[in-house]
Amino acid sequence: MIVNDHKISGENILVGKNLSSVGKLFSTYEIAINGSGRSRNFKIGPRGQILALGCGITLLTFLAFMIAVILSEGWANSSRTIDGIQETERLKTIDELTQSVQILEQQVTSALALADMALSDKADLELMLAEQQLSSSEMNATVHPQESSSRQVAQLITALETSIDELAATRAELAASREENASLVDSERISRIKARRTIARLSDAIALATSGLETQFKRLGLDINQLKRDVIAKHSGQGGLSVYVADPVRENSFFQEDQLQDLFAAIGDLNIHSLARQYLPLGHPVKRSSRFTSPYGMRKHPITHKRNFHAGADFAAPIGTPIHATGNGVVTFVGWKPAYGRTLVIRHAGGTETLYAHLSKIRVKKNERVWKNQHVADMGSTGMSTGSHLHYEVRIGGQAINPMKFIKAESNVF
Repeated sequence: MIVNDHKISGENILVGKNLSSVGKLFSTYEIAINGSGRSRNFKIGPRGQILALGCGITLLTFLAFMIAVILSEGWANSSRTIDGIQETERLKTIDELTQSVQILEQQVTSALALADMALSDKADLELMLAEQQLSSSEMNATVHPQESSSRQVAQLITALETSIDELAATRAELAASREENASLVDSERISRIKARRTIARLSDAIALATSGLETQFKRLGLDINQLKRDVIAKHSGQGGLSVYVADPVRENSFFQEDQLQDLFAAIGDLNIHSLARQYLPLGHPVKRSSRFTSPYGMRKHPITHKRNFHAGADFAAPIGTPIHATGNGVVTFVGWKPAYGRTLVIRHAGGTETLYAHLSKIRVKKNERVWKNQHVADMGSTGMSTGSHLHYEVRIGGQAINPMKFIKAESNVF
């Protein structure tokens, strides 16, 4: 084959022809590659090449700018404090960031595909440059425009490879961000589960304590509903300055509203039962050493020697021994009763009353409020008595019952 009056032999033959006049900024070539039955023709203008590659760089720059903008928004959203935001808002933010990550990954994938296509043409571009240089040396053409075009193409290829590396790094950062967000979600779920289990165990413990108190009240023969009403009536005051306090049911996403409401109700019920114990005559009226001299029930009277019913229990100690109220209440009677002598009666909650007889001195007045373990009287031997002692009664609805049940109940909840 002869090219511009030069004969070239070999397996592959390059044929080039200058199609533009000398003196312009760039030259246009028509290139043919022949060899082993294969033939490829190229018609390349340097300006066209530069324009195409410039468009590619512009597209990659725009994609990098959009990625930076979306990443900045995603990182700004992910850097917010999780503790002060409601659960639904945090999960929504994480979902939006995840969607953004997916969109960015799609864009990065598309950009990488374009970059791969560009790199696949890199060999062809380098081949074109070699052909241009060969044609230039054989035809003794002007070298400067070709060298300038080759340099620009090489710079564009370098920039393209740099953009590909940056896109790969961006993809790695997005993947790391997605893993971090997933870790935060898992950590929050674990904390929520632990908090709910703690509330459940606390609710069970409170329910067990409340059940034990109710069982004790039933064994004592008390009307639990009446007992609760009496306690609530004594502790029902409300008021004060209105001050906003964060509602843990609404603002703490770790807890379920129904679970917390049940817990608060259980705590309130246990509080009522605990207060009820303070208003019941539970405990011993004589705190100092004494001797149990007569039980509740049928007995032979120590003075008349006749069998009759003894409505209380007797405790003997020296005259003046302090007598204490066995529960919170109000004094309903202070005075003298036949056979009982100087007597004190205190009304407690749930229809219960206590009676203290044979006293030498009473230290409270009628309608006075008294408290559990308060010193209310002194032991004596007034009325029908053989010596200094306290006759102690417990009544429910006006009916005397065995006071030892209430005395023993102070130390036995279940």
